[in-house]
This record gives sequence, C-alpha cells and structure tokens, in this order.
Amino acid sequence: MSPHLPAAASIPAKPFPFQAPLARTALLAIDLQRDFLFPGGFGDIQSDTQLEAVQAILPACKQLLQLFRDLQLPVIHTREGHAPDLSDCPPSKLWRVGQSSSPGKVKVIGEEGLPGSRLLIRGEHGHDLHELVAPFPDELVIDKPGKGAFWNTCLLEELQAMGVTHLVVMGVTTECCVSTTVREANDRGFQCCVVEECTAGYNDAAFKQPSLDMLHWSDGLFGYVCTLSSIKSALTSFLPLPTAQNWSIDSPNSLDINTLAAAYRSGITTPDAMVRAIYARITAHPQRSAIFIHLIPLAQLTETCRTLEKTFPDPTARPPLYGIPFSIKDSIDLAGVPTTTACPPLAYTPTVSSTVVSTLLSLGAIPLGKSNLDQLATGLTGCRSPHGIPPNPFSATHIPGGSSSGSAVSVSSGLASFAVSTDTAGSGRVPAGFNGVVGFKPTKGTISFRGVVTACESLDCIAYTARTVACTRKLWRLTKGFDKRDRMAKHAPAVKRWVNAFPEIEGGFRFAVPSEQSLSVCSGVYRQLFSAAVQCMRDMGGELVSDQSIWPVFEAAGKLLYDGTFVTERLAGLPRGWADQHQDELHPVIREIFAAVKKRGSTAEDVYRDLHSMMSLRRKSQAIFSPQGIDVLLVPTAPAHPTMREVANDPIGENSLLGTFTHFGNVLDLCAIAVPAGTYVDAATGVKLPFSVTIVGGERMDDVVLGLAARFEAEVGKRVEVEKEGEVRAKL
Repeated sequence: MSPHLPAAASIPAKPFPFQAPLARTALLAIDLQRDFLFPGGFGDIQSDTQLEAVQAILPACKQLLQLFRDLQLPVIHTREGHAPDLSDCPPSKLWRVGQSSSPGKVKVIGEEGLPGSRLLIRGEHGHDLHELVAPFPDELVIDKPGKGAFWNTCLLEELQAMGVTHLVVMGVTTECCVSTTVREANDRGFQCCVVEECTAGYNDAAFKQPSLDMLHWSDGLFGYVCTLSSIKSALTSFLPLPTAQNWSIDSPNSLDINTLAAAYRSGITTPDAMVRAIYARITAHPQRSAIFIHLIPLAQLTETCRTLEKTFPDPTARPPLYGIPFSIKDSIDLAGVPTTTACPPLAYTPTVSSTVVSTLLSLGAIPLGKSNLDQLATGLTGCRSPHGIPPNPFSATHIPGGSSSGSAVSVSSGLASFAVSTDTAGSGRVPAGFNGVVGFKPTKGTISFRGVVTACESLDCIAYTARTVACTRKLWRLTKGFDKRDRMAKHAPAVKRWVNAFPEIEGGFRFAVPSEQSLSVCSGVYRQLFSAAVQCMRDMGGELVSDQSIWPVFEAAGKLLYDGTFVTERLAGLPRGWADQHQDELHPVIREIFAAVKKRGSTAEDVYRDLHSMMSLRRKSQAIFSPQGIDVLLVPTAPAHPTMREVANDPIGENSLLGTFTHFGNVLDLCAIAVPAGTYVDAATGVKLPFSVTIVGGERMDDVVLGLAARFEAEVGKRVEVEKEGEVRAKL
C-alpha cells in the first residue's frame, strides 16, 4: 500500500459510515467467472437465462477494481469450482442440481457448459474470470469449492498474512456467494462493506434488496452496504498518488522494495540501470570480500535484467518482486553458485536452487551474490568467518552480529534491498538489530528449508532482513507455504484464529517483558531504551501483563539450547566424523565449541530428557500465548552491543550473552521480529549506534507479530520526527 494514504477513510454507508483503515483494507471480488456470467454457463442453467443483472454490474465492478488498483490497495479474487475428478464436491451439491425438474437445468457440475468447457471445473475456460475484471499477476486468486470464500480455502491465512481486517466486497451472486462470504467473514472478525451497484443475482427483484438489508440490519449485524458513488467520493480524493520524479542509488531508501517498485512502475529507472548502480557501489566498497563470499558477475546480472525487461514490458503484468535485488546467505543454495557455509572444505556447487530462492526468482527478484556468515552458521557475533568480519556500517569497532552477518550488513549498507538468511538461535535477529534494520524469524516450517545447509535442523528456519516491516511482511507472505518435500514443513493450523479489526483501542493487545533480574544483564543505555520501548507499546494501547510465572518458561527454554544436549545436533548436520578429521580447517572458536560438545559425552538418555523438557516448556508457552494469556512478548534484541575487541577477549562468553533474549525462540518454535527502536551515542567511542527490540509471538502468530511490529515502527518513527523537530527548534 502507498505510504501516502491516510490512516482511515470514512465511507457513507448503511447503517452508519464504514470506517476503513486503508492500511488494512482490501477489495474482495466474488466469483466474477464466465460460468456465472455467460450464456451456457452454470449461472445460465441455474437461472433459466436470467443473466441481465449479473452482466450489468461488470462496468461498475471494473470502476471499483480500478480505484483499488490506483490506490495500490490489495485485491483478492475468488472462483467457485472443483477438481476435475470432483473429489472436493460434496454429494449433496451434485444431488441438488440433479433434482431440478426445470427443462433448463439438465446439466450438472462436471458436464459441458460453455463450448468445450466443463461446468465449474478448475482449469476450464468457464471457470476463469471475465476479461473486464481479470486479475493482475500480483493479485491473489482464491479457488473455493463452496459458496463461502473461507470454507476449505487459504483465504483467512492470506488475509491475515496481508494484515487485512476490512473488506470491500463486490461480485455475484448477492443472495448466495456474496452474502455467505460476508457472514463467514463477520464470524472471523472482519469488517465488511458490500457495494450495492457491484453485486447482483439471478432474481434481483425478489432477493437483492432483502439480502443487502439483512447484512446491515440491526446496527450492522453482518456488515455494511454502500453505493459506488459514496465509496468513489470517499477514496478518489486521495488520488493521484504522488509519483517518483527521479531515482538515484544515493537517494534515501532507494533500495526499499516499495520505493524501487514505484520507480520501475513510473519508468524513471529500470532493473538494468539499478543493477549497474548497485554493482558499482558494491565493488567500490573497501570490505566487499568480507560482506560477499561470492558476487554474481555483472554481465550475468545485466542479462537477467534484460530478460526481465523483455518478458514484462507492461508494468501491470509484472511479478511482485520485479527487479528487486537481494543477497543470499551462503548456506542457502543458488543453482550454479558454490555453497560454502564459510567453510571451504565443505563447499559444493548445487545444480538446483533452494525452494525459497527458486520462489524469489519466480517472483522477479534478482540475486546479487552469496553473503558471508559465521562459519557453519554457528555464532551470534559475526566474527567467526575465514573471510573476515563484515563491517558494521555504524561503527568500525563494533561487531555486526551473526551468524547472518553479511546478510544484515548488505541491507544496512545499501548493497541489497533484502536478504534471505537463516535463524537457529537468533541469527536473523541479532545482526539485524546491530545494523539498524528489520530481521524476521517466522514460525519454523512455514517457509521451505529444502536446499539449505542445516545447522540444527530441528530448530533451523528461514529468516528475512529488510529495511521495513512492510517489506519483510511482503517477503514472508509471498514465500510461505507448505512444501511436502521439506520434512520439517508444517501444514496450515486446524484451528483458525479470528482477526482483530480494532487493534488500536485501549487494551487492544496484551504483552509481557522479561523479569527485572534477567534485564540486569543489559547495559545501562539498553535498559533505558528498553523502558522507552515498553512505554511505546503502552501508548499503542498495549496492556503490560505482570505475571511472574511467564519469564521463567522462556529462560528455561533458552538454557536448553547450549547448556543442554541440543547443541550436539550441530555435529549431526555434518558428515559423520568430519569434525574430528578436519579440526584444523575449522575456525578456532568453532573448533573449541565442537570439542566442548564432544567432551560432554552426552548420551541418548540425556537427549530424550531434554526433548521431554522442551515439549513441556512448549506446552506452557502455548498457554502463555493464548486468548487468556498474552499476545506478544517484548524483549531487547540483545543485552548490549559489544566491540570486536570484547568478543576477541571472550568469544564464547560474549556470544552466549547475546543469545539471552533469542535462544528460547527457536526451542519453543516461536515467531519473532527485530525492529529498530531508536539510537544512542556509545560512551566509549562517541559513535551513534542503533537499538533494537524484538516482538515475539506464539507458533503461527506471525501475522499478529508483524502487525504490532508495523505499528511499533510507525510509533518510533513519529517520536524520532518529534525529537528532530525539537533539536531544530533548540538550535534556532
């Protein structure tokens, strides 16, 4: 969504104005398919050729669709239909159609309707959407087997992933699929508004008005109803959206995903021009080799750009990550490029890209190269690679954080729009925090890990680093999904959650923080900044829960990672016996860690005892992150920001301290996002450094965490602007 839109729009409607927060509002277009609109289709057969009303709404639907596209608001289309073998079609549905005594209703689902097309069968000509309202490539299409759009579909998950809580609805038929979907949406917590001129049925004289009246009856029992003119009047005042007049690699936020996409859309730059500019910046960086282990040759990148530009000349037909440059942690496979995990003896060249990288490529993103990391993805400091320490762009003396060190530095230094990396114990969060960017660890198994070198496979997950929460959310939404070839992949949850359409109200969410004792490990300035972050959450409407039983669960889980036997899994991720035979080829600190693991002599019994402890703690964690408990946990991303000298003096001790507020996230299978929360001047060096907090949620609570993180990011941004204005006034 465009950042230039207002917080909310008031749309005149029945029974009272529909207040639409545009950052959370989408258009839902119901079943505008040929099968319901064309002679010979299913609707024609069902209605005895009463198609005039449903066909008449198409121009109005096109206007509303164009309005949402002009405002860069999400659009979702639905199509009713079934698998070719009818395996998802209930017998009652087939039976009902077959019972009709009307001469015009002699065909059933699966038989020929439109010429050469089977009725309501996915993939057939009649099943597709009408040309006037055909979807763009970046618009979601939901195939539904029933009348409601939520039954047996991923619509709820997708809307939650987008952060949508308010729906403007159009489509056919008013009395059937539109009304059913609005009622389903209402039960799930959504606010819905149906646009009167953009919906119709097969007997409007009898059913349209009563159907709409039932929706808004009793003070909006199921939703709202508005006219096309009222919604156009309310929203067109925000058009045209500001367009970029020029683009330069040196402009603020030039590589932000949305900024770059807008520049491509307006034609002021191209992927080829962007790649040449960013490549010049990368190659001019004095410590490039410490950031990128492997850089894709410029000739290959420009060829990729030319192919993209030739394939997608129409801006409206481009994939959602068209021309967006990204870096890849060098434990993730990119076909034809060596994967080394910063351990040259284990290097190999894959012939197939990892699932997540393949998905990003299919969405139009451009890989720039493989980024540096702590060897074997083991560490949180960023100081354990034979290729050197990626330079923190804020300070030459402070660490970048790890293990995804090169990933965070590449984004923070303006060398990539985003980075795809991994998180086993905080590797996607700590470096993001130290580099002033956003780092997201989703629920394990929701983004495929196939084609990634494992560190601790039972805890590993993909992570994203980007400049904003919105961009991070977009990446997660576009690449999440069940991969049956990933043995750690998770199916969609059986029990769905409702959405909160009013998160801003007092007590709109509940959060907890670490105990005072656990926070005592933080530096003084980190304690002060964290207290300010807690107040920020309260100002957002959050209720701080003071329950002394909460934090010990997370603390105990964190200790299991390295104080228990789970660290042994790092050896299991290597070829059997490899660590013993190649000790001299390991980084000295990694060698010391592995030696300590072997020295423990952990037994299978020890492992099982720790597994049992972990599952007990997970059950307690599930109770904590529940409607009766809290929505999120707020923690400092790290206790302090050490210098490289401090880490060199105590590499294992400092590393362990850095995981105080991250280790438990992987053990308990939580989701978490590190978000910038201000800056401070380091007393010892005089440099300004970023401070970060992490918002943690329960398993599958990714959308809740991302939503609160976006609000927190905006609130922090407001406070920074106020501080800057105060500084200017003081100087004046």
